[in-house]
Amino acid sequence: MAEDGRMKDLLRRSRSPLYLQVACAIRSRIDSGEWVPGARIPSLDELAQEHGVSRITARQAVTSLVEERRLVRQQGTGTFVAEADPNQRLRMSTSWESLTRMIAGTSLDILVERREVPPPPLDDVPGRPAAAYQYMRRVHGRDGRPYAVLDIYLDQEVFDRAPDLYRSITVLSVLNDREEVTEGAQTLTISTADPESARCLDIAVDAPVALVRRHVLGAEGRLLYFANVVYRGDSISFDIDLVCKARKG
Repeated sequence: MAEDGRMKDLLRRSRSPLYLQVACAIRSRIDSGEWVPGARIPSLDELAQEHGVSRITARQAVTSLVEERRLVRQQGTGTFVAEADPNQRLRMSTSWESLTRMIAGTSLDILVERREVPPPPLDDVPGRPAAAYQYMRRVHGRDGRPYAVLDIYLDQEVFDRAPDLYRSITVLSVLNDREEVTEGAQTLTISTADPESARCLDIAVDAPVALVRRHVLGAEGRLLYFANVVYRGDSISFDIDLVCKARKG
């Protein structure tokens, strides 16, 4: 009972809609392994009582997770944790080679495109900005499912050398094949989806996402590419090798 009271207090203090908060709590239980694939989750009445919300709110939370493919409804038997898809997550690592391998086979949809825009604010990005950039807002997907939305700034001169290629496949793949890349780096932070990103990625507002800022430099430190990327939280995993040196003596 004390635990239920603590949960209700946390929900009351949050500014997010109640159904999104309940969905986040359910999602956390799935991600932590508390509710494993194939497990039946509590009924709507039980979820409503546990979280101190109405049955309608509990239903909205479950529906949002069904739409995310985290839960599956089976008529007459209940709602179950969806089976994990081994190909669902893209494995991000810390090398240029692994990144270009990860995005192979990506499909894309260009939402917005503009020529000769100025560089974005780049206070924390090294390199010498180009005179102008090709801006593209794109959605990347795999197997018919969006996994990332990107705001890309590509050196206009570089874009104009192969516009059809840059419009049809991932920008990094083309850069890797056609340009002299001298440096690439990215930073990743964890956040939640804003309404526009949620719409593009077919997820709920406030669903977990990974925010990536990525840049690529060319010859003489020229900034060839800069992007802000929003990944679905359930679409990627991040791998880092930890090497421990043996102690002496």
